[in-house]
Amino acid sequence: MIKICIVFASRLATNQPVEIGIRPEHLTLTAADAPSANAGARFAGEVSLVEQLGESHLVYVQTASGAEPVVRGSAHTRVRPGDKVHLQAPVETIYVFDADGSSHDRLFPEGPAHG
Repeated sequence: MIKICIVFASRLATNQPVEIGIRPEHLTLTAADAPSANAGARFAGEVSLVEQLGESHLVYVQTASGAEPVVRGSAHTRVRPGDKVHLQAPVETIYVFDADGSSHDRLFPEGPAHG
């Protein structure tokens, strides 16, 4: 389970299940003991695949909850399938959706622009 607190609660019930969305370029691989000053989400997993793209890598991670986040790392990313990793994303880069797929207003809407 990942606990986050970044949405206005007016449209969500307490403990209502939600889906979170984080773009691969907004996730970072971190050490287990790395400080998490601005981490809106932080979780651990195991690398299942590393896709080399030349200037970057896509690192596919399997979490204990069954989620399969993808991290965009630099060409110097040094992980291999089977490695245990920790991921984090800044709070302003996390999107929240309810079971119907409706998005919810974020407390930190000034996240990165996408075009």
